Amino acid sequence: LKDLGVSVVAISPIFNSSQGDYEGSCADLTSIDPNFGSAELLRKLVHEAHALNLQVVLDVQVNHACSLGLHYAFDGSQQSEIERATACVNDLADAYWTSGLEEVLNSTHRQTLHWGTLPSYFQYQEFFARCGSRDLYWADGKPLSQVTNVTQLQASLLWAESTSGPLRFNTMDLNFQDLYSNLLKYWIAYADIDGFRLSGVGMVSADFTAHLSTHLRSYAAKLGKPNFLVVGDVDLASGLGATLSSHQLGRVAETQQEELELPRRLREKIQELRQDFTALSPAWPGLLSTSTLQEASHIQKLLTDSVGENLSKLRSTPEDFYLTPAWQEARSFLEAKADLASAFVAVESRQSPRLLSQLDSGLGLGRLILALVWTFTWYGVPDLNQGMEMGFDGTCFDESGDGRSSIQMHPDAQIKVASTLLENCNHTSKQLPDRGFWHQDMFSGGPMRLGAAVASAHGEAGMRSELMQASGPHWCEDRILERKNPIFRTAKALSRIRRSCPALSSSHDLQAKLIEGEPEQLAYWKLAESEPRAMLVLLNFAKDPSTMDFKFSLPPIEVSSLKDGQRFMNLLNPGQVAIVVAKGNDSYFFVPALDRPPRASIFALEEEVAPDEDPDWLVCTAVSLPSLPQDPCQSGSSLGWWLTDKHLPASWATCSAVILWILLVLVPLVRRSSSSICIGIVSQVCAPLPLEADGNLESALPTDEAPKRHVLCADLEHSIPSRGIEVTFGRVGKAFGRVLHEHPPGKLSLVHPMFKDCDYGKLDFYSELSLLVDGKTQVVEVLIMEEEEVGGTCRVRYLLRHWLFSERPSEDLHAPAMNKLRVLRFYSLWNQAVAAMLNMLDPDVYRCVDYHTALAPLYLEAEARVPVILVLRDASQMGVIESDLVSDRFWKTVPALRRLSLIFNLQVRILRKYCVFEGRFNMLKAGVAYIHEAQGGHGACTVSAHPDLRIEHVLFSGLQVTCLNPLQQGHGLAQEVLRTMRVQSKTALQRHCRLEEDPEAKILVFINWAKHVDVVALATEILFSNKAVQVVLAGPVEDACGLWAQDSVASIAQQFRGRIFLNTEFCSLPEDLLRGADFVMPCPLELYADVDFAMLGVPTIGCAAGRLGQMPGVYYCQQNSSSNEMLASAIFCAVQQSLQMSEHTYWQLAVAGTQVLCSATIWKEKMLEAYTRAQRSFRHKACKSSRHGHLWTGSSVSQEDLQRAIAPRRSSSLRPISSTAALVHQMQVLDIDEDAEFLTQPVSETRAHTLMKAVAATPHGTIRTDATALHKDISQAAERLKEKNAITRWLMKQFACGLCLRIHTVIGLCYVFVPMGELALKTVEVKLQEGSLAIEVQWSIYFAGAALGCCLWLVLSAGIPPNLLMAISQAINLIVFVLMPSMASGVFESDLSYTFYLVVSGAQSSSRLLFLIWNFSEDEQGFEVAIWRLGLLEGLRAGLAWLAVTLSLAGMDYVNKQAVFLVSFITLILLCKAPDSYSSRVLPRTGLGAVLCRPSFLLLLTSEVLCALSSYGAQDITHWFSLNGWEPSEVRGFALLAAGLLPLALASTSSCLRRISVWGPWALRDFACILPPAPLLRVLALYDLGHRKYRSEVFVAAMMLSVAMELTRFVAVWSAIMTVLASRCYALKGCYLCLCSVMVATAVSPWLAQWQSKMLCASSPFDPLVTLEPSFDGVGLGESTAWSVLPLALLSYVFQLLALPGFNKDVPSFKENSSYACGSTSWKQVPVGEVNRLRSQAHCAEKLWQAEVSQFRLESKA
Repeated sequence: LKDLGVSVVAISPIFNSSQGDYEGSCADLTSIDPNFGSAELLRKLVHEAHALNLQVVLDVQVNHACSLGLHYAFDGSQQSEIERATACVNDLADAYWTSGLEEVLNSTHRQTLHWGTLPSYFQYQEFFARCGSRDLYWADGKPLSQVTNVTQLQASLLWAESTSGPLRFNTMDLNFQDLYSNLLKYWIAYADIDGFRLSGVGMVSADFTAHLSTHLRSYAAKLGKPNFLVVGDVDLASGLGATLSSHQLGRVAETQQEELELPRRLREKIQELRQDFTALSPAWPGLLSTSTLQEASHIQKLLTDSVGENLSKLRSTPEDFYLTPAWQEARSFLEAKADLASAFVAVESRQSPRLLSQLDSGLGLGRLILALVWTFTWYGVPDLNQGMEMGFDGTCFDESGDGRSSIQMHPDAQIKVASTLLENCNHTSKQLPDRGFWHQDMFSGGPMRLGAAVASAHGEAGMRSELMQASGPHWCEDRILERKNPIFRTAKALSRIRRSCPALSSSHDLQAKLIEGEPEQLAYWKLAESEPRAMLVLLNFAKDPSTMDFKFSLPPIEVSSLKDGQRFMNLLNPGQVAIVVAKGNDSYFFVPALDRPPRASIFALEEEVAPDEDPDWLVCTAVSLPSLPQDPCQSGSSLGWWLTDKHLPASWATCSAVILWILLVLVPLVRRSSSSICIGIVSQVCAPLPLEADGNLESALPTDEAPKRHVLCADLEHSIPSRGIEVTFGRVGKAFGRVLHEHPPGKLSLVHPMFKDCDYGKLDFYSELSLLVDGKTQVVEVLIMEEEEVGGTCRVRYLLRHWLFSERPSEDLHAPAMNKLRVLRFYSLWNQAVAAMLNMLDPDVYRCVDYHTALAPLYLEAEARVPVILVLRDASQMGVIESDLVSDRFWKTVPALRRLSLIFNLQVRILRKYCVFEGRFNMLKAGVAYIHEAQGGHGACTVSAHPDLRIEHVLFSGLQVTCLNPLQQGHGLAQEVLRTMRVQSKTALQRHCRLEEDPEAKILVFINWAKHVDVVALATEILFSNKAVQVVLAGPVEDACGLWAQDSVASIAQQFRGRIFLNTEFCSLPEDLLRGADFVMPCPLELYADVDFAMLGVPTIGCAAGRLGQMPGVYYCQQNSSSNEMLASAIFCAVQQSLQMSEHTYWQLAVAGTQVLCSATIWKEKMLEAYTRAQRSFRHKACKSSRHGHLWTGSSVSQEDLQRAIAPRRSSSLRPISSTAALVHQMQVLDIDEDAEFLTQPVSETRAHTLMKAVAATPHGTIRTDATALHKDISQAAERLKEKNAITRWLMKQFACGLCLRIHTVIGLCYVFVPMGELALKTVEVKLQEGSLAIEVQWSIYFAGAALGCCLWLVLSAGIPPNLLMAISQAINLIVFVLMPSMASGVFESDLSYTFYLVVSGAQSSSRLLFLIWNFSEDEQGFEVAIWRLGLLEGLRAGLAWLAVTLSLAGMDYVNKQAVFLVSFITLILLCKAPDSYSSRVLPRTGLGAVLCRPSFLLLLTSEVLCALSSYGAQDITHWFSLNGWEPSEVRGFALLAAGLLPLALASTSSCLRRISVWGPWALRDFACILPPAPLLRVLALYDLGHRKYRSEVFVAAMMLSVAMELTRFVAVWSAIMTVLASRCYALKGCYLCLCSVMVATAVSPWLAQWQSKMLCASSPFDPLVTLEPSFDGVGLGESTAWSVLPLALLSYVFQLLALPGFNKDVPSFKENSSYACGSTSWKQVPVGEVNRLRSQAHCAEKLWQAEVSQFRLESKA
């Protein structure tokens, strides 16, 4: 409209109507019809119109009211209806003409009304005339049809109603006048409107019109609107009627005499208002103007009547226009009483049919051209009615196409289309169309879209398939608003021409009489005082315009100043020229003939016109026009100035973003698909990192000057050289073993147990210790042996003698079966004995070695507490009982914990606090907790460099770990000497190990690797791929791993005779033999074995992590320690790189290794430093508890005490214990000394050895696995065999060809269907409270309930087994989403009940994390499958969610409910029968310290919270589809497409990610940290395309891609979080912490987003007034949504990127290389493909060899 040149927008009636009409007859002036919008939307429209310099005028019906139930009531009157109605009208007419304002009106003959639904402010009898129908009014005894008196006719119009019509107001009532004025004033103040156009003014009293006009204009002037417009439709018919009607206009009375002739009430009203209206401009009490009804009616007849052939039958001709006195008289009245310039000029109006909807008079589209030219060249304000400039004609289907048939066969039962309606909507029929089709259907959601005379717009005609539809296109793209059509361009040209030519708006016009030419012409001169003074308007009404010349009369010379020969140009057709001929009496205006004469022409003097900026028309030069505004539809994208380049497509930003998002998914997959193994060569000894300097420490002093301390050291391992005793486990290198016995000067008390196969010689008795173990008193004899002082250190050995010690052989001092009662009693006795020695000897420092004696501080007397040094020789062995969990339930302490309390003689609360870690009994935790409490974390030491100790083991988080590494670099052997020694040693070693004597062979030694990989299979691959390699497997055979390796080697001994050998005592061989190896591969558990071999000149092959990587050798980066595939490939790659090493490089490494020294001096200095730190940090009163408070009892106990201690529960009146159960308990007490298993393992060690041996005897290649994995498989198989319940056994079986277990499928179904209930809530149940709780409030309540549920489920997880928790969740799912919605709707009527429902629903939805975390139980791969399985589950969840959206949009929500019911009910039953791992365990009680110490977790958590804060503004995708013009059926199609593709896309992506993640966390890191939040893409697409690209495929693609990216990012981020947290207990806590934070942020997001968008762009995306189309200031839904989402989403992405650098370090399975800081290390990347190729070649060689062996056997048999 602004582009057209419109200055005023007059809106048809928009107030709410009780009758449902749109003519304003039954309007409620206090509310807007919701079909049009709201009061806020009206105010926004006016605001934006003002910004475009447009004024807004409202159309108001003022004469009557109606409503449902409003009628006359019988009041018992005996008077006839005619008499009563006539008397009533006469009474009111007399009052109008003769009574004053203050006089009370006679109501004797007026009837009584029943109000019905009439608005309450109108429910006053005095406000209505109440005279009845006009048909009952008889004046002077005559019916109304025979009445000729104008005054009486006017009275009938003012006070009586039409038959069954609305009831007439009594507009003379003063209170009514004030009320009505105030109702309209409200809209002036609220909506800032600029005027009113009053309908029905001819049916109200003039005093009311004057009151209303004056008060409205005066009020508006006070608000800064001096030019407020108040006009109305007044019929200025000829005669007295025109005089009476003119009382409504402008001055009302020009002279005093005329004023005296006015009705008395009007006269007094003018006197009352005089002070108000005289202050206005113009100073008139009446309406400023009216419409030119008479002239417009005549023009309409000319345009609709037949002309040409039936000229004689014309009711009027074009020339008759100026011969009609009616409009001329009306114009005189208007000119005298009001303002001609303010009159509305319109050929079309809402009271008459459209020109184009009537029978074609032969003019065709020319009718609109003629109407427009007359409208713009007549006086007053041109009024274009409801799309006239677009050629709307009101047809409802396209006759030329199949529109009619498609409407008749319409499938929607909600729309019943009558055949008569179809016939009456087509203007091509012989009868006039139904009045309902006079005007275009302008509702975007309506069922009809009517046609137009413009072909492109007419093609859009038709009836839509549904009532509520998607929004229409942006007006720039809507084909019914095609502005290139000739009608619009004519209107635009006329607007410019009228503004530039003052004569066209002048009220001075003269008829230009036709002198020569066809008669169907209307021509008139427009005259003005300014230039151009005369202009000719020519309208050709002929059906077929003639090509002859025309001559028209000229206006008087004194008026026009026309001269002979002056040329006139046609402004609408610049090629047409006319000439003035002024030769005396023969003067005329000559218009030459044209081949195609135009319908309308506007001629002006040639010298007074010029081409406009658009060359298709001319304009006058008298008035300078502003430049044509830039076409808003030709400007660039709304993204800003940098997107306005016309050379770029408007959608390039969204297309670029879509491509970028796709690349961000594909690039990590493609880049990481070619994974590599990192191999490094360490050429020099890498010294450990130095400790922080502290000048106050005594270690800065020389060792001999440092103060001497009394240190007590208790260790199972001991060496007494003087007695020939060496009790070691064999995991400490020989060189380092010698250093371990060194000690700083002082007294060293050594406490050891006495083993049975050691001859300790003669010992002196020292004391006896009485200790309580497992309820019985045990006496331990203490023997003493003093040694000579060496180096200032005085050693005293205290040897403990007891049958629990002496029965254990020295080779088995670390018993692996920690679940044995006898073993537990051994450690209880040992720790209590050490504590007794501490109390007895009172040392300065207690040095505890590993976990064996870590419990001792718990038994100390309060005054006997001393600083503790915890020396961790092997941190991976943390004293855990690897069997059942001992976590308590809510309602009881588990029997296992009470049994441990009895064994260790410690209170249950002490065990729970100090000895339970991650749900299992852990002895090392007691020592760590003591260091934390008493020493502030100082006192932990490692015997080698272990920088990732606190990362790998959560137990050590917060400790200040000191490294006691004694290594330093010295002088090594010469290369020649080393070569000579190698040749001799290699020959001796080959003989000893029965290998082929080959001096060129490469001897590769594996030390105890059987636990970690299938070392035999790996050795086989190495042997097949390298013919010159010989392999020695070194390791003990006492455990399962050793037996496995021994049996496996026996199975392939014939295959590699003389090339492979298992040597169980290899490390104890003489150094001359050990030096014969070429490479050694020490297990990470073999402490300092690499140092021993390096000193002998044997380079190391190993993992560059932890304590390894410091000696010269070839190392691989352990990129994924939980993957045996990666480990085996990395070892194989490292071996290949070692064997391919050049001779020069090899001997360089060998010589560098011989330079290593284990310095006793360094060891002493570091030990001294550790002692000093511990003593300085020691706080004696840090722990208030005493020994007596810790002990279970201080003396022997009775059998009754034992029975109570080990009983599973106590007997009560509610749950009495049966006699059989009591007997079982008694037998357990009697058999308490039996060597039973405390926590039973599924398979005994003996049985496991037998099964593993049987597996080893199978043909090699049938089963490829390592010992640990095989042992776990055996345990799971035994569990299944032991299970008696058929359902449980069924759940423990594999599903989908080994994809997972069936229990995993059940839990996965629960995870998938939890959001289904959530969706049902959002799409169905929210509708129950539409009028009560706001959507934002419901959203916040729901997610606040989810946050509360996170806390609830986490707390319950600590005391309720997971299967019961998940079953409870499914039960709530049934109640909340199935049963409660099926109840009566009254349940949800109150806000309180519905709020409770939302909270419970949210709490239930948060239980989905249980199903996610516990889905990985009973899986041999554990959290390695997190990426793949989470992707699969999330894909299925998303697919089902979108399928549910499809069903919801199709009105099939009952299917969702039935699916939720079926799945929830079945899974509820199955979960109650879940296997033991789900029914017997609870979440261990662990702190959050291990969770919060991971920087990557905190950064990703922050990123997720920020992303959740922006979630609300970017979640209404289906609504955005509708706004972009997509139908509900199409949106259902999108949802169905998403339901099908999302599971496949996510499953394939996560499967690729999982395969790539085998080789390290880089791909997962890239996905989790680089993939941007999906709301960024979503709001960008909405911002860029949403309002300008109607039904944009790019927009749909961006939205669907954003959904896929959102799910992909969710999978990546949450998989990354679980990978960082590693264990299930920490994952559940950490993920619930994350989910709770996310839920809180999501609950806050509506309010934060609204505040943020209003702060940044002064608009809210949640405001119902905000649409896709930007407002005048450029703020639309796209921009406001962007401002509510982008800042937080971008900040979320920043935190994602911040997590990128340190992510790998926080992943426990990624072992960071400890020697990266060593400058002598060179690294290279070896592609995994190359490694796999070499391994495949080895496998092929193995298969070929097996085939040859089989063939040989067959031939031998033959």
